Amino acid sequence: MSDTSQRLFFALWPSPELQHHLHALAWQLQPQAHGPALRVMQRENLHLTLLFLGNVPTARLAELIDMAADIRLPPFTLALDKLGYFPEAKVAWAGIRQPPPTLFDLAMALRRGCTALGLPLDPRPLSPHVTLLRKVQAPPPLTVIPPLHWAVDDFALVVSVGGSYRVLRRFGFTKTDVQKSEVSA
Repeated sequence: MSDTSQRLFFALWPSPELQHHLHALAWQLQPQAHGPALRVMQRENLHLTLLFLGNVPTARLAELIDMAADIRLPPFTLALDKLGYFPEAKVAWAGIRQPPPTLFDLAMALRRGCTALGLPLDPRPLSPHVTLLRKVQAPPPLTVIPPLHWAVDDFALVVSVGGSYRVLRRFGFTKTDVQKSEVSA
């Protein structure tokens, strides 16, 4: 029997309402972007990637889930308030002018956990954004937009299958940043 693998990543997964607003923004940008093969991201695929893992053997899934379940951080809020463009990837995106430190704490905790598991990782640092358009030949206007507020109280392990994404598991945050302390007798 051959070992199977799944193409995995950790992400922040927006609510359906926020996905709707981001999808509408993508359609507003479409006439301003250029490219014969320009593609608006599907609403249900909109997300913010925290850490791309690539192909991970299915046999490693349980330990990956256990590692992620041990992460304890307080909920936080993002304000998607700017537009940008990655010319090498040919994507237009919505991003965050002032990302909260907890976002980077989460990404680093995932990176440390996956490194401890011996999983090879994408070496690029976190660049928090939600891809809106693909195959963009020239950037849409890079502007500040009215903020879309995102209350983040969990993150997800996601599998990529044939251009679609499916959440495999969600991991909730602690509801308070009060740390438990050990009391010695």
